[in-house]
Amino acid sequence: MEIRTERLLLRTVRAGDAAAALADCDKSLSLRARNADALVVRARARLALKDPNGAIRDCDEAAKVNDRQAEPLRFRGECQLSRGDARKALSDFDRALQLDPGHARSWAM
Repeated sequence: MEIRTERLLLRTVRAGDAAAALADCDKSLSLRARNADALVVRARARLALKDPNGAIRDCDEAAKVNDRQAEPLRFRGECQLSRGDARKALSDFDRALQLDPGHARSWAM
């Protein structure tokens, strides 16, 4: 993950700063639209702002950009759970584990 993206993630997880993180992600993506890491971070910000559908769209796009990365699928599973769709969440977690069997976060869900 790039340093800039890591800073966006840190800002996202800080309480009450999801809106600023979303703005940072939007700016980053305007400069480099095909940045899977920034899309996942933006998905985290969207979910924190109670926009699971927007978060899922970002995860979908991140998975298209890098179809070998487990994190977009794992986080999309979290978004599915937040919407109450355990079946879709389980499918996403399973696919994430197929891509990266050592992906502990998917096992924990």
